[in-house]
Amino acid sequence: EIMTTGRIPMHSFYGMDMIAEVVAGISWVEACSVRVDFDGGAAENSYAFFVFFDSWRFTADEKQLNWLRKTLLSNEAQNATWLVAVSHVPAYSIGNHGKNQTVIDNILPILEKAKVDAYLSGHDHDMQVLTSNGGAPESGNSVVQIICGAGSRQEPVGKNPDSKRSKWAKGLVNGFAEHTMDNSTFVTRFVNGDDGTTLHTLTLTPRRDRRAVVVQKQALGFVSLGDWGDATGGLSATAKTLKSTLAARPWSAATQFIALIGDNFYENGVSNWDDPQFEDTFESHMDFGYDLPWYAVLGNHDYRQDALAQVIRTRINPSGRWQMPGRYFSPPIFHSGLLVSICAVFIDTQDLYQEGQLRFLRARLASSECQQATFIVVFGHHPVYSVGWHGDNDYMIRDVLPLLKRYSVDLYVSGHDYDLQWLQEDSLSFVVSGAASKERDTNYKPDAKQLVWSQGNVHGFTRHLATSSNLVTEFVDSETGSVLKSFSIPARNQPRVSTCPHCESPVLKQEDLAGVIRASLSPRMPNMNVSIYIVIAIVSYIATLESECVLLPKLMTI
Repeated sequence: EIMTTGRIPMHSFYGMDMIAEVVAGISWVEACSVRVDFDGGAAENSYAFFVFFDSWRFTADEKQLNWLRKTLLSNEAQNATWLVAVSHVPAYSIGNHGKNQTVIDNILPILEKAKVDAYLSGHDHDMQVLTSNGGAPESGNSVVQIICGAGSRQEPVGKNPDSKRSKWAKGLVNGFAEHTMDNSTFVTRFVNGDDGTTLHTLTLTPRRDRRAVVVQKQALGFVSLGDWGDATGGLSATAKTLKSTLAARPWSAATQFIALIGDNFYENGVSNWDDPQFEDTFESHMDFGYDLPWYAVLGNHDYRQDALAQVIRTRINPSGRWQMPGRYFSPPIFHSGLLVSICAVFIDTQDLYQEGQLRFLRARLASSECQQATFIVVFGHHPVYSVGWHGDNDYMIRDVLPLLKRYSVDLYVSGHDYDLQWLQEDSLSFVVSGAASKERDTNYKPDAKQLVWSQGNVHGFTRHLATSSNLVTEFVDSETGSVLKSFSIPARNQPRVSTCPHCESPVLKQEDLAGVIRASLSPRMPNMNVSIYIVIAIVSYIATLESECVLLPKLMTI
């Protein structure tokens, strides 16, 4: 009866009475977000941003929570005039159902962190206004929860009193809430469904400082930490400082990925894809950044047992935050707005001459989308140049360095030596960030012509922030959180020149046939996956026989 105009989009989602039979067999209800520009607002950058999600069956589902964090903290959401979350179950309520602890524990902290203006819900068959911290709704100090579940049913309120959070309530009436927004006001009118009279009016105050968001709108950040896999070393201090970094501006809004640059598990890597070290070293220490991909490459210590097990862990759980889709790979281009982009390439320097890797590196760097990015950054465990204990790597100098220079790479980030270094050769910058969990003296070659700065006997990592004009790298002391050194790479004034302009982008390099079979037969690997990986490997192996400038197939997860 209400869908009569045919002109207004009607967004709906599941409630508790629909979940049991309709979606009992699926793993996640797709959430969505909608941007609505005000009249004339597109030019003025004035709009409301709505986020719809499931709050009944999948309230604590990590996939949905990751999506919710990423979406609400995105530049588009944070720069909205009004940010509104919409779902079925409220956090707090004085109605028949009362408060929902699962929503309070899992959803509400995300809404508060994102400074959501209003959370619209139903579930209780009444109308209510509450604030999560008990403050006045007009103060802008907390999420305002607006309950309107009286569309067709009515119940009394007050069964679960909460005098601190409850600001207004009306039961035993049918009705709806009408919301009117412009660039400065957000007015909610609770309407009696029987006679159209106004039961209550609420006016909200914007919570976010949009001017601060605009400053960082075109920034793109990432963090690099190498040789981090010693849980008994400096990893705890590094994790603590990294967590603080990601919670502070500009990194909280700008960071798009974490780079783990090898030697992920000391001293001897992992034995299987579900080795306890994934939990003991990675998950237990890095209990944050769940909305970010953690891209990892292999180091020499990872090869002491089953190196490919780290790849297979990603294949088994491709949506997890541990991301090593191949021994070498490149994610899609990272963007921040229209003006800043990064082409990131991850390589396996321990097995540099494995089938197709150098061909993959050449094709990816030469691809048009990589050449057109604001910055190109390559990650690998072994340095090209180093003044640390291991020194320069002759193989990297001979076979990788020419490609980095030929295709105008801006930054090569590595680990291996347990220190922090900045080296420079022409316009190509080198960072050694191998002190996340171990430390060692440095400057074994103080006269190295590439050396600009180094610091040994310290735990630390690097964080990087790109804008349309420069890429800034900061070396961070894990113990104190202070910046030891920073430098800036200017954006190139002239376009890069690719010698293979027609090259497509080989986004993910799948594993070679023999390697996948070996890993698939590891003791704790389910036998049912063997044939799946063989199929993937055969198609990928055929692809590697193609020419250097051919797109490697982006295979669907089976």
